[in-house]
Amino acid sequence: MPTRDRIVLACLNEFDCGLVRAELAEAGAADLAALAPPGHDVGERSVLARAFKLVQPDVLVYVSSLALARRTITQTERLRDLHAGIGACSVALEHGVTRLVLVVGSQGEEAPGASPCGARLEELARGAAVESGAALSVVEVSDGSDGDAAAFGEVLAAAVRSEGSAGAVRAALRPGTSGGSADAIRARASDIMPPAVEEVVDRGEGLLALIVRGWYGEPGIRFLSAPDSPQQIGVINYPVGHVIPAHVHTPIVRTVSRTQETLFVRSGAVRLDVYDEERRHMRSIVLVGGDVVHLVAGGHGLEILEPATMVEVKQGPYLGEQEKVRFEAVSDDTGQ
Repeated sequence: MPTRDRIVLACLNEFDCGLVRAELAEAGAADLAALAPPGHDVGERSVLARAFKLVQPDVLVYVSSLALARRTITQTERLRDLHAGIGACSVALEHGVTRLVLVVGSQGEEAPGASPCGARLEELARGAAVESGAALSVVEVSDGSDGDAAAFGEVLAAAVRSEGSAGAVRAALRPGTSGGSADAIRARASDIMPPAVEEVVDRGEGLLALIVRGWYGEPGIRFLSAPDSPQQIGVINYPVGHVIPAHVHTPIVRTVSRTQETLFVRSGAVRLDVYDEERRHMRSIVLVGGDVVHLVAGGHGLEILEPATMVEVKQGPYLGEQEKVRFEAVSDDTGQ
């Protein structure tokens, strides 16, 4: 049954985009704009905003990187996928889209439900859709080993056409599309997505770093740092029309004995290595565009995994190299 809805299809993978576009076209979706690399950076809000202004779609179909995976998905890709999915949904709702369709990976027949990444994406998208009055449908994709799974193209087309919110529906890819068994898909999805706000502590539970992921979005204002912390970090999330009264900050003499810094990762991917005060490696965390880390105590090092742009904020005045002591870093994220 053909659909006259204007559709924007957003994928982080060009092959996935082509596959889903073919399925939608076969189902009769003629008015379709597809966004995928290399022509479009789906992770950039400005790219998405331009597309939505031009197309003025009724429906967004976002395809998770894990949904059609034919290989192992790295932590960096999972994080970017979550950022891109939430960003696409947010921009779509801002431009009047009335239906969101998420295509996510399924854990398989033995463990029904979306993969951890897909479940997190669905949770965040559902909250945004409810707030905006939009409908949300979720298509969980398996590799065809589920006997009761419907054909992927049929389910996808039905999700695009349907009215009102719908629950998750299991769908099977055509034989040979996925390149892996249900067990392999579950293995690729086994890593639980990190929380939106995460603390890194030393062996005595002392705070070393505070990570705020790009998808964190509690309404209002919330300061995440302790009141006595020499550098304060808070997240502000207000709707259109909210007013923050004009104000000035009164001069106050403060004594600061510890340098803290905050890194805003604007693009790319980096590995953050966190150490305690004795320079022992505590954890390594992958950060991608949109993530923020507040470095409270101990030591840290960074390795650039993909070309990255970051903004660093710390207390001043700057006193030069005497502010830091360099030491031998770990060679990888295992602490070796």
